[in-house]
Amino acid sequence: MDVNGVDSDGKTALGRASGDGLIMEVKELLGVPGIDVNGADQEGWTPLLRASVRGQVEVVALLLGAPGIDSNRGDRLGRTPLCLASQYGYHEVAKVLLGAPRIQVNGADRDGRTPLCRASQ
Repeated sequence: MDVNGVDSDGKTALGRASGDGLIMEVKELLGVPGIDVNGADQEGWTPLLRASVRGQVEVVALLLGAPGIDSNRGDRLGRTPLCLASQYGYHEVAKVLLGAPRIQVNGADRDGRTPLCRASQ
């Protein structure tokens, strides 16, 4: 079985479980050798981005603890997990992301908007 395989929407099992807040499934998948914690769908949405934009605080915290996680990887438009969590008002997710090592708090998307700018929208 290919743990990094994608479904018809281009999402991995980890991506789907992360966005849906399925904590036990995310924990189990993170323990599978060879899991791609940064695997993105065709829009560039990683499991961390998907969990962040859906307000899944516990999943975001789990993913941030995964070896190799890229907390600043954005989608095709350059929107990072911190950008989108800020824009959609997921304050608890944003707090968890702000505690991540190497988080880029002033990273701008392709439109030049930073997380602070998006939070003010």
